Amino acid sequence: MSDVLDLLRQSLAPHYDIERQIGAGGMARVYLAIEQHPHRRVAIKVIDPELSNGLLRERFIREVDLSSKLSHPHIVPIFSAGEAGGLFYAVLGERDAAVALMQEAFAQGYGRGGVMHLYPSLMALRGYAPFRELMRSKE
Repeated sequence: MSDVLDLLRQSLAPHYDIERQIGAGGMARVYLAIEQHPHRRVAIKVIDPELSNGLLRERFIREVDLSSKLSHPHIVPIFSAGEAGGLFYAVLGERDAAVALMQEAFAQGYGRGGVMHLYPSLMALRGYAPFRELMRSKE
């Protein structure tokens, strides 16, 4: 894992500061990063280089192309995609930032109603599993 993380950091600098891996699936790993311009938190999905082949790269490119055309509150937006240092990646919106904001508000003593009053835009995340788990834990 650290080899991919190191290669990703080296390949995407100075545009992104890669912080850490936040997830992994059947064909890819996802990393939390800070985009330098515009300055925002993003997630970077990278095809697992151990599994990477022509067919998987085609599938990944199709997924990025199709997903980037969709716009819905429950779909993570795709900002960009490319290949760097032999790694195929997509830069996505980072929903965990909203969940972290909620956790911080709860830590400061705000209840469920207070958090939703302070951050009404978080209501769009009701279908997002980490959001539901966090709200259930505060009942």
